[in-house]
Amino acid sequence: MQADTVVALMESADTAMDTITDESTLDLPLEDWKWIFNYVGGNEGSEISWFTLKFGQFPEIGPYVRKRAYQKLSLHYDILVNYVECHEKTQK
Repeated sequence: MQADTVVALMESADTAMDTITDESTLDLPLEDWKWIFNYVGGNEGSEISWFTLKFGQFPEIGPYVRKRAYQKLSLHYDILVNYVECHEKTQK
């Protein structure tokens, strides 16, 4: 697991815990998925952009652009896999 993955998962749990304001909200499920969804796929900034596709073809900067796109996709995949795995473990 990448360090950025741990930070993202902790941030989602912290944000979800901040929504619990009193004892009446203790029985409600945590809404940590909302934060993860917005971070990974809920906003336009998380997609591979037209810029990345076009500039990835230039020999001067292409390798750098493709590496950054791969790192971004890898991070998002790692976050989602570990999110699901952690929630499955807590339900056992």
